Amino acid sequence: MKTNRMCIGTKIRFIGTQYYRPPNPALEDWDRDLALITRYGLKLIRTWLYWSHVNPESGLWDYSDYDRLLELATKNDLCLLIQLVPESAPHWWIARHSDAMLCNADGTPYIPQALGMVSVGGYPGLSPDVP
Repeated sequence: MKTNRMCIGTKIRFIGTQYYRPPNPALEDWDRDLALITRYGLKLIRTWLYWSHVNPESGLWDYSDYDRLLELATKNDLCLLIQLVPESAPHWWIARHSDAMLCNADGTPYIPQALGMVSVGGYPGLSPDVP
């Protein structure tokens, strides 16, 4: 596998696009899409890595989507920016640690849910005030 070294430790400015926000786009579209992104002159794709997506149950971590995306980005000479989204706690974790949920001013906890930016659920995340 070739290594895309132009992305590491450089001061080059990149123009790119948001690409993968689980569960979209479908995996079968990635190879074609990334080739088109390169053809149109973009140099970078960005994805969001949701905690709830890669850790769907206790003890299970699955980064296979991101491994495949990195493989295809490298194949197409694209840099890949992976942005961690910790405010998408998995449902199993929230059930186990309900004391860590964010609460409003009167102490009522916010019920984690899916929103447009966090379609995998778990939003608004956890309270930073709970150890």
